[in-house]
Amino acid sequence: MRLILPSTILIVTMIAACDSNRQNADAYYNKGIEYHKQGNYDKAIESYQKAVLLNPRDTVAYYNMGIAYENAGLYAKAIQSYEKAIALNPQYELAYNNMGLAYAEAGYLDTAIRSYKKALALNPYSDITYNNMGFAYARMGHRDTAIQLYRKALTLNPRLDVAYSNMGRAYEEQGRHNEAIESLEKLISLNSRSGEAYFNLAVIYANRKNYSKSIHCYEKAIALNPQDATSYCNLAMVYSWQGNVEKSIEFTKKAAKLGDVAAQNKLLQNGYTW
Repeated sequence: MRLILPSTILIVTMIAACDSNRQNADAYYNKGIEYHKQGNYDKAIESYQKAVLLNPRDTVAYYNMGIAYENAGLYAKAIQSYEKAIALNPQYELAYNNMGLAYAEAGYLDTAIRSYKKALALNPYSDITYNNMGFAYARMGHRDTAIQLYRKALTLNPRLDVAYSNMGRAYEEQGRHNEAIESLEKLISLNSRSGEAYFNLAVIYANRKNYSKSIHCYEKAIALNPQDATSYCNLAMVYSWQGNVEKSIEFTKKAAKLGDVAAQNKLLQNGYTW
């Protein structure tokens, strides 16, 4: 039996082995899944390669190998793997979606959008693909188009928290602060453990000089991710703007202890240690 790698964008069909080659291919495939879940992408790729060597028509092994390459930052090889999966199954919508992600990560945004459009032609109800395409448009500076796509994603799936996060960012970049806040607060109502949402809200409130709300949101972000030095640095800055020097130094020291070089240099220049 083949294992399934859990992912919001990864669906794997379980197929019974038919012969010894197929059984061995499935064994390597399952090893790849296990390595993948452990974050050992090199070993996962090696296992998937052995699987497709024994079963060259294994579309899912090529697809998962693409994800492993993508997670390892090897985008060109990820794209090659997705292309092989698509060559075997031209209706493989998920492969088109993930190939779009790989192209976007590599900086080829126009090509990424073409891949997303192919995925949507096969499945016009894919909320995550609309979200991903929106993010590509946002990176190109087309924020109105991006927001329309995020809204389409949310029409299909009102609980897609990443779309609220991305939409909030797009609104903020347009200077539409109230709509950005509304999007991020909606995200928090769906996922109260979204440190990113609290962080982004904190930035917006700080820019609007609402320091008390900014501090509250940074504290929430830190509680959810206590190793994020950037949150401590930003909180120190907000306290500084508020005129609370003691608190500013306190959080600068916390950032410095986490290895933030800018915080360390700032403290040293002012005669402080951490």
